[in-house]
Amino acid sequence: IDLGLAESPAKAVAPCTYMVFLGLGYDTVRMTKEIDSTRLDETLAELRNWLGRKRARKKEIQSLLGKLSFIAACVPCGRVFLARMVNALRGLKRNHHSIHLTCEFRKDIEWWLRFLPEFNGVRLIPSSAWLAPSSGLATDACLSGCGGISGSEFFHKEFPEFIADLRLPIHCLELLTVIVACKLWASGWAGQRLLVECDNEASVFVINTGRSSDAYFQACARELVYLQASFDFQLAAQHIPGRSNPLSDLLSRWHLHPSYESKFQEAVDVSKFQEAVVSDEMFTFSHDW
Repeated sequence: IDLGLAESPAKAVAPCTYMVFLGLGYDTVRMTKEIDSTRLDETLAELRNWLGRKRARKKEIQSLLGKLSFIAACVPCGRVFLARMVNALRGLKRNHHSIHLTCEFRKDIEWWLRFLPEFNGVRLIPSSAWLAPSSGLATDACLSGCGGISGSEFFHKEFPEFIADLRLPIHCLELLTVIVACKLWASGWAGQRLLVECDNEASVFVINTGRSSDAYFQACARELVYLQASFDFQLAAQHIPGRSNPLSDLLSRWHLHPSYESKFQEAVDVSKFQEAVVSDEMFTFSHDW
């Protein structure tokens, strides 16, 4: 049957388990897609060139963003590290208008240069279903401390002095608590998809979208997706009313009065739970985001 389609011999590929299409490699054995070596080398070379530039035109930034947005489909946390480059386009009305490339812009370039080879590749089909909150993660924070529970383990911690001195708003402290929980338990979450219960809507939005106009919130989002990529797990957030998060609420206030410890021990069978120790270092970011 003549369908009017002409085959390009140069692009013909024999039956195989790995094929490159439009610069992306598809592996049917591992069920993954990744950036092929040629496109990867070209992208890294272009990023090195950008790192040495001081100014750029609107059209050039748009071209770079287009390329990175395409390959971000193969990089688990890539899209979060495009935000500052997108922000650079604001105020540029015409294609020939140019701007000075800021330190924040360069931080995104540096991230892609450093981590693109390491985080190249995503699963085509998720390896597991989303874990219910009862077996996933629940956290909470107050202005002076935080707590969380996952499976049969829990933690509580008064914020270190260097965090208290920042006088962060509660939504930042809530997200920071989720990060601490991930650092504490992520080594056992490889290949899993977890739902975290949180009673702060702003934190839930950032966890699910990776977007925020707040600088500290953006840094938290970058730390969170970096942890997900490093330990190969996915995290999504589910908002719940504060009254529906009683255990985490008690843990976050554990340090305030012995009654919170007593109420927690009354609410659960403590013989089936193990307390995890949280160090002050867990409240610091792994990189200068």
